[in-house]
Amino acid sequence: MQFFGRNGFGTRNNNDRNDLRENLDDTAIEHLHGFYAGTQIGSHLGWRPVEAIAVGDFVMTFDNGMQRVEAVTRGRNFGSQSRQDGVILPLEIPVRVFGNSRPIVLLPEQCVIVESDAGEKLFGDPFSLIPSAALPGFKGVRHLDHCAPYEVVTLHFEKDEVIYAEGSSLIFCPSYIAGTATDAFADGELKAKPYIPLSHSEAKLLLEHISNDPSWEETVQNTQRDGWERAAAFAV
Repeated sequence: MQFFGRNGFGTRNNNDRNDLRENLDDTAIEHLHGFYAGTQIGSHLGWRPVEAIAVGDFVMTFDNGMQRVEAVTRGRNFGSQSRQDGVILPLEIPVRVFGNSRPIVLLPEQCVIVESDAGEKLFGDPFSLIPSAALPGFKGVRHLDHCAPYEVVTLHFEKDEVIYAEGSSLIFCPSYIAGTATDAFADGELKAKPYIPLSHSEAKLLLEHISNDPSWEETVQNTQRDGWERAAAFAV
């Protein structure tokens, strides 16, 4: 099967997790990236809730086809009344905003790839990695108005990947695990990261341009149709 991601990104070697092949329990209090439990992920077994994805499963990526899950970290995010300034509250993305077939919940530091002509004009690349924290107010995106504890599941691959969630939403999955360091880092062999998010101000500028672009809705529809065709091809 052929995938149509960018493939022009650089790569980063991550060979440091031979001892992290089993599910891990991440005990950090706040989890600002990862997947809200219940989010549907495109895998070799079809669409599955992220909490059902295990080490050894294969997940459909944007640039590199099916990739093996190397580690899974889990935790719970505990909100409180004192934190209702929206900084750590998850965000609800309405249906079809990013090709998602149903509303999707993203954590504030989670990043989503957005394709647009504006991105190419502004930053030289039609695919832009936007932090979710910049999304409130765009196409109806809003912070959830509750702070109940919720489960967060993070999937880790051999290198940074972008994967499909809830249809055609393209969500960034960093390879690193909190509290660990790669062999490359220890050896001083740092390489360019394959995916670099826009800054908050850059993301806001791009979203403003997209909001004023009537052709962007068609781009999203094409992306959604392509995502579902790929899903039909690998689902069993």
